[in-house]
Amino acid sequence: MSGCQGSPDACGPGQVCDVISGECKDGGDGCTLAGPSTACDAAECGPGSACDGRGGCIFTFVARVSASAPVSPVHNLVALLGGELYRFNVVTHEAEFVVDLMADVTGLRHDAFDGHVYASLSTLEVVRVHPFTGAVEPFETMPAKGRVAVSPSGALWFTPVKYLNAGALQSWPLPTGL
Repeated sequence: MSGCQGSPDACGPGQVCDVISGECKDGGDGCTLAGPSTACDAAECGPGSACDGRGGCIFTFVARVSASAPVSPVHNLVALLGGELYRFNVVTHEAEFVVDLMADVTGLRHDAFDGHVYASLSTLEVVRVHPFTGAVEPFETMPAKGRVAVSPSGALWFTPVKYLNAGALQSWPLPTGL
């Protein structure tokens, strides 16, 4: 890593880290989420992306991605270190800010039944997030560090990180109504 990579807060006021070059740039630069779209041969690269030199766009986030989950045929919900969630369109290569969870996200799991995403946080909380509205509601608290997974049987399962805590599997029922 070089420059501000791995430490996006290293840039001064009004600047953001261009994670491709590792340089601090003005917030309106084309490679930043706040910047304009830029031409790339026949394509148009949206804010936060850069031309790859072959007529395609490379999307960059302002911080390291900690988790992601597909939420539609063309969208992934992406969590960045620090807790910001973005909805990334895999076709247009554009990302839209959804919500800031204010804590590191350790995992995202999509419930295909109702469309919500369950985010496990570094605070041991599990929250339920609507990936298109940004609505967040508390769901459960994990008993220790671990991961959660949505089961087809209608439960959210917790599994501990065994090298930290040799605890047992635990599950919570998921909502049954829309």
